[in-house]
Amino acid sequence: LPKLGGYARRLLVDVLETPKLLHKVVGMQLLVENMALALFKQLASARIEPVLTALLPYFERDEARHVGLGVLALPAVLPELSELEAVQLYLFQLRVNVLSMLGGVSMRADFERLGVDQREMQRHGFALQHDVVAGMREGARRGAADRAEASTRGIFRMSRQGQKRLGAFLFPEVP
Repeated sequence: LPKLGGYARRLLVDVLETPKLLHKVVGMQLLVENMALALFKQLASARIEPVLTALLPYFERDEARHVGLGVLALPAVLPELSELEAVQLYLFQLRVNVLSMLGGVSMRADFERLGVDQREMQRHGFALQHDVVAGMREGARRGAADRAEASTRGIFRMSRQGQKRLGAFLFPEVP
């Protein structure tokens, strides 16, 4: 197998080598694992190989448990962040997301060869991220209603309109 390079490698190295445990947990549990979930879903939909297609739902469940760790653990930590820490966390996530998009664009031909619909993968990834944030808020609401918003302090979010615009830019409709 060829070595992982480019933006995907930079993304993973940044997440794994960050000196801040909070950044590592958010990077792995909320971002990288979510990307894996979206990718596995699209690989299964592409039906590249029957055995792989049959195994991917098991991988998806495992990745979902990893995301769940972040959903359960982070709402207790995020409300305690200072303004500076929240901004640093947000900027770290922004960097990871940009590297993810650049990596996806640079692998466009590979995804096409595999029959993976990157537009749908992006939509699914945004839906998963929306569910993650909603899950974090719901868990916090059970404790105290005023902590729901604070439970996602510093977490990068994009509006649905922003998601649509980004998708149209990255994956323009071909007439």
